[in-house]
Amino acid sequence: MIRKPLLTDINQINELGSCLDSNFKEKNDIKTYIDSNLYIIYVIEENNVVIGFIMLITMYETMELLYLVIDPKYRHRGYGTLLLNEVIKNKGVESRILLEVRANNGSAIAFYQKNDFKIINNRQNYYGNNIDAIIMERSI
Repeated sequence: MIRKPLLTDINQINELGSCLDSNFKEKNDIKTYIDSNLYIIYVIEENNVVIGFIMLITMYETMELLYLVIDPKYRHRGYGTLLLNEVIKNKGVESRILLEVRANNGSAIAFYQKNDFKIINNRQNYYGNNIDAIIMERSI
C-alpha cells in the first residue's frame, strides 16, 4: 500500500535512509518534511511495515527527487516504479522531475532510464574521488 507518511513511520524511514547514508537521520528531520508543503513524501508498505519511501521537493514547475529508497530485501519487485507512478499521478502543476545519481550507480541509472528519465547533464567529480553526478530528467 502506498500512502502519505505518518509520524509513527519516522523511525522506519530513518532506518531505510541509513541504507543510503549512515548519517541520514542527522541530515534529515523527516518530521519537518512531513509537515511541509514544499515536500512530497510517500511510503510503501507490505504487511504493515514500511519497505520504502520517496521524497521530492517542489520548486515551481519542477520536482527534484531527493530520495527513492527501497529496502534491499524488496528491490527488483516494482516498488520503486509504484512510488514514482504515485508521485506522477498526484503531481499537481509540476511538469518535470529532476534527480542526480552517482555515475558509478549503474543499477539506479538503468532503473531511472527504464522509467523514462533521460540524462541531461554530468557534474564532474561532484562526489569527489573522480565520481561524477549524472543529472536526469523526466517530463510529466
